[in-house]
Amino acid sequence: YRPWTDFNSLYSAHGPDKYNDRVGDIVTLDLTHKFTDDLQFKVAFNREDDYRKALTLEGFSGSRVVGPVGGEYINAHWQKISGRTVANALKATLLWEKDVNLPLIGQSRHNLLLGYDWDQLRKNNRTYDQLKTGTTFYDGNFYSTQFLKEPLYLANGFGPSAPNVRYNGLDNQFQLRTAAASEVVTDGFWAALQSQFFNGRLRSLAGIRYDRVNIDHSYVDHVISVAP
Repeated sequence: YRPWTDFNSLYSAHGPDKYNDRVGDIVTLDLTHKFTDDLQFKVAFNREDDYRKALTLEGFSGSRVVGPVGGEYINAHWQKISGRTVANALKATLLWEKDVNLPLIGQSRHNLLLGYDWDQLRKNNRTYDQLKTGTTFYDGNFYSTQFLKEPLYLANGFGPSAPNVRYNGLDNQFQLRTAAASEVVTDGFWAALQSQFFNGRLRSLAGIRYDRVNIDHSYVDHVISVAP
């Protein structure tokens, strides 16, 4: 008997067929309009869209290693993951620049900024587990004992030739396990005043901001943990 860690050290219990693919796009728009020499408006928009799909073996945690010394194994099953994340952001700023001659101070310059920020983050993630043929469902729910598990003996390692470590190709035996969706929307209103006095030797900055955050979240788990 050789310790399992000596075998195929480049591989893990997730299996050599594990993958985690991501694809996305980013769109950015920035526009500035100068109404006068003292007044200008700027707006910027950014959007990020990210898609994810993954395949992995589950059941790899140390607490799930069972069996006698020399015959330890992990009961693993295949899981698919799909998800999408969308982030939108809008920034708008109005800038007014003004020179003012103040008594006792003299010439001063002031920049008044008024801004509005809008941010939206949406996430939608789903996991699908591979189940045994003939699994009974209860309104879409199923018992955790119905996972299609195969033993991975630690003594065999987790390389491509290890028994049960390669994907079995049973695409039609995946069932939705968890579905999570969330949306976070933030509205931000702010104002700032930048001032310069004594030819720029004295500067000041004052500002205020108010944020309003709305969060919606839902989560569904179709696994019934208590054995029938």
